[in-house]
Amino acid sequence: MVKEAKNRGIKVTDSEVKDFIKKMRASMAQMPDEEKQFFNDYLQGLGMSEDEFWSSKEVFNGYKKGLYIGRLREQFMKDANTSEEIRKANSEFEKFENNLVEGTKIEIVDPDIFK
Repeated sequence: MVKEAKNRGIKVTDSEVKDFIKKMRASMAQMPDEEKQFFNDYLQGLGMSEDEFWSSKEVFNGYKKGLYIGRLREQFMKDANTSEEIRKANSEFEKFENNLVEGTKIEIVDPDIFK
């Protein structure tokens, strides 16, 4: 999906990703205490502090991929105004996504990784 987004000329800058991560972190700070505890439990399971999590390469790359895919989806949604048009655009995006996945070749380079 990211490759397709890039092929369509969609761009996501590192600065945009950093800004988005800041917004996500700020919104998570506003979560109810129970949800904050789930997140803290998750971090504990990872063996990371909150700062380590938000500054990690994996989180950065995950959000960058998400922004690419979100912008690709936006292309499908750009002319959808009514609920029927939105439903149809979502359906078209899902078909598009499924076609990309079906056409993907997966190569297992180390079969021992699944043991």
